Amino acid sequence: FANAVIAPGATITVPQNQSITLDGGQSVGAAAFSWSQVSGPAVSLGATNGQTVTFTVPKTAQDIKLALQVRNPGVAAQNCTATSCATTQITLRPQPDTLAITTARFVANGSRWRIDGTATSTTNNRVTVYSGLALNSALRIGTADVLADGTWSVDARDSTVPVTTCQCVTVVSDRGGQIVDFPLEKPQNLPPTTVDP
Repeated sequence: FANAVIAPGATITVPQNQSITLDGGQSVGAAAFSWSQVSGPAVSLGATNGQTVTFTVPKTAQDIKLALQVRNPGVAAQNCTATSCATTQITLRPQPDTLAITTARFVANGSRWRIDGTATSTTNNRVTVYSGLALNSALRIGTADVLADGTWSVDARDSTVPVTTCQCVTVVSDRGGQIVDFPLEKPQNLPPTTVDP
């Protein structure tokens, strides 16, 4: 969060499938920390007794709620009172990557696929393109890293991946983005096919 101080009462939007660190170190008078998960899809918090906790946000649309308890020096968790301990909850809202396709074409001469687009998440993000509607490994056209400017491009020449009867592609990203059933350009020029999408 770029060292931002965020009020724990507010819902925090976080990218899917990315490592984040929450830091409770600015808690006044805190000598002991205890992190726990309250609700949502399970996350692996690792060590939960430090001022920070680091984990990977899952690919999910469900909120994840965590709790942080801080204690004054010398106070055990079972001896907490309203003046010696404090607990706050943090709600994380995983946000999927937003994808767009700018070019989606198949050229029969040379069996060339060309799919270009953009993604909102540029940190360690990769897109995978499939022919048809399903995430079928046999119909995987290719993958591409999302560049710093948010663009990506899959250019597969002499491909053995066929066009399916939907004459479309599906794109997914590591950050939870997905576009299904995006039509290929110039359908009148596509080869005849009986491959189910």
